[in-house]
Amino acid sequence: MAVEFDHGRFETRAASDDAVIVREQDVYEAVPKRSTLRRDDERAARRENAYRRLGDAAYALLRITVGTVMLAHGLLKLQDVSAWVETVRSLGAPMPATLALFSLAAELGGGVALILGLFTRLGAMLVFFHMLGAIFMVHAGHGLFARNGGFEYPLVLAMTSLVFAAEGSRRYGIDGSLWRAVRRRRDASSVTNTPRPRYV
Repeated sequence: MAVEFDHGRFETRAASDDAVIVREQDVYEAVPKRSTLRRDDERAARRENAYRRLGDAAYALLRITVGTVMLAHGLLKLQDVSAWVETVRSLGAPMPATLALFSLAAELGGGVALILGLFTRLGAMLVFFHMLGAIFMVHAGHGLFARNGGFEYPLVLAMTSLVFAAEGSRRYGIDGSLWRAVRRRRDASSVTNTPRPRYV
């Protein structure tokens, strides 16, 4: 090793090429290997995919649950439609027969749509407007809490159905499967119809 002094400082320099090679190896070993980076990216991608599938499954369970609740209420009203019309009329609502039939269609049709994930956005909007009507016509004057006849329960259903209207069925639903099949067919047809290059 050669030692040089310069104004109170000293530096060591390698006297042979072997020492330089050792230093270069130390530098290279400090940088992560490309295979390690690739494994980390793959692990992060698998984790993100698992979280996405878990979120889609939880979303589907929530959608099916709300749809089941709405369908159950609709089937209960369907047992005696005339009694339901009279109940709506007793609330002082305008056009009670029309509103009673709309609420029945919203609960039955919207419930089936949410359970199957078929025409999800349409069914969710039916449920949303039905719950808004229930809030303003029945529950608004009783405060928030359900024990006093308040609007907390229809409010939660209304906001949940609004999310369904924005998101659709997502992965686990007929709408999602149908649109994925349409996109695959469209992509396949675009690849098939791509003009091949001509070689002169």
